[in-house]
Amino acid sequence: MEIKLSDEELSVIEEKAAAANLSKSAYLRRMGTVGEIKFYDAHLFTNLINQIRWIGNNINQIAKNANSTGSISNQELEKVLDYHESINNNLEYYYEKLIPRVI
Repeated sequence: MEIKLSDEELSVIEEKAAAANLSKSAYLRRMGTVGEIKFYDAHLFTNLINQIRWIGNNINQIAKNANSTGSISNQELEKVLDYHESINNNLEYYYEKLIPRVI
């Protein structure tokens, strides 16, 4: 397939493809089949991922303790529930901030 473009049109396509972190071909295929490209700022997720890892480590420590003793205290169970609630709250917080940039 061959496409004829002006220099200005080619420049716009190159800029938009670069902004979407796509090759020109991938950009044109996506635009031709879907009609738009949504770009999400992954920076928002860095903090969330780190928080979830921290919570996961804490839950693993509680699980190891429960496995070694054969039981789990009410206090440790409350911590697990608090961590679960914290994950839900963080997901809701970041979901509300998740607004795609259409390229």
